[in-house]
Amino acid sequence: MTSSEKIVVVGGGCAGLSAADTLQRAGLDYVLLEAGDRVGGRVGNRTNGSSTWAIGATMTEPQWETTGQYLRELGILDEVRKVRTQCFGMWDGQRTWYLTLGRGMRPAQLWHFLRGALPLSVYLQAIRFGATVLPHLVKAGPASRKYDLSWLSRLQATTTAQFGRRHGGPEFTDRILGPFLATMVLGRTTDVSIALPLATLALMRGMRTLEGGMASITDALHDRVQDHVRLSTPVEEIVVENGAVTGVRTPEGVVAASAVICATDAQVARRIIPALPGRMADDLSACSYTSTYNYVFGLERRVVPDDFVSLMIPESEDSILVRAFDENCGAFGQRGPRGSGLMHAFTAGWHDDTLVAMDEPTRRRAVISEMQRFFPEFPDEPAFTDVIRWDRALCQQSPEQLEAMTDLRGHLDDVEGLHLAGEYLFVNSTTEGALRTGRRAAEQVISRR
Repeated sequence: MTSSEKIVVVGGGCAGLSAADTLQRAGLDYVLLEAGDRVGGRVGNRTNGSSTWAIGATMTEPQWETTGQYLRELGILDEVRKVRTQCFGMWDGQRTWYLTLGRGMRPAQLWHFLRGALPLSVYLQAIRFGATVLPHLVKAGPASRKYDLSWLSRLQATTTAQFGRRHGGPEFTDRILGPFLATMVLGRTTDVSIALPLATLALMRGMRTLEGGMASITDALHDRVQDHVRLSTPVEEIVVENGAVTGVRTPEGVVAASAVICATDAQVARRIIPALPGRMADDLSACSYTSTYNYVFGLERRVVPDDFVSLMIPESEDSILVRAFDENCGAFGQRGPRGSGLMHAFTAGWHDDTLVAMDEPTRRRAVISEMQRFFPEFPDEPAFTDVIRWDRALCQQSPEQLEAMTDLRGHLDDVEGLHLAGEYLFVNSTTEGALRTGRRAAEQVISRR
């Protein structure tokens, strides 16, 4: 590659912005092509009056190295807030029980929750599950801090449902593991590898929020690279000839390039690179994503306790909702007027056949009715409603995908000049994975100049 040859970054989400920023700091010529009319991908903010809410990611974690580096480099480290108190809701089939953990925990509430929210069998099965996994987590601690999760390789072919029922029990899997996965990736225990929840437990060091939401990172990155960004420019094909990238095809024509960083999700990457070698194509095809309608309801009066971060809905409920939380409850910072609510409700992708067939007013009414089942004080008519459809919300880390990604990592150099980036290449589906793989892909381009 000569200094005059163009580098193309495809996709303006976290991975693409991270790659672009890395290339820019190295002084290289590049262009970032984004199909939509905004950058950020599954990170961003929307506003109604004095309320602002996230579209996509809402929190990060202190162990994420690349995220921490960007917070420092972009001068926004002072926006970070430690989440010291978290309130969880547990649905028992008849009512929602609340449990506050951390600084706001009260012994009386904890005792009340333990006595009523869950049957004794769940606690016994949880002890059994913990006795199985805790030694592995302790042993893997130092390696996990370096993102080395090779100790999970022998478990990645097992679903969470299989492992949970075998080493815990059916009630524990239904009421604890199921809602945990719903919170993480909007997925089900039958679809997600046990490696995901175990990796999350091994890596987690708490939760952090940013005053401006996670969009503080993507907005600041965009400010640095915006002169190289072309919005509303979909890439129809990354052109590969004789085993090497030659450019990208857009509706406006072909952009010649000898290096392309494909920073889209795995399914888009597979579609726009038709000439991929069979092994790489098969591996990308194995990546699956959850889907959802993310409703956001503005409430004049909050209907959940302070610091409410997640509703735990058992899988056996087969609800049309898979997750709910209030972004203006305190845990996420002040995102609207005090005392008001910003309730997020995520629909379950396995109900898409029913939900997609509804018109929007009918679907909205169905979601509100379900919210009222879990939160009786939820109003018939919220102050405002926003809805975002995600066909590919989060990479759900199925057993098939984890096996495929292990194989793909050995074939990332099979096409000369092609570099892949995205959270699907990381240990779990996070903004850290996108930022980290984007930066790494750009560093590979730089090293080969």
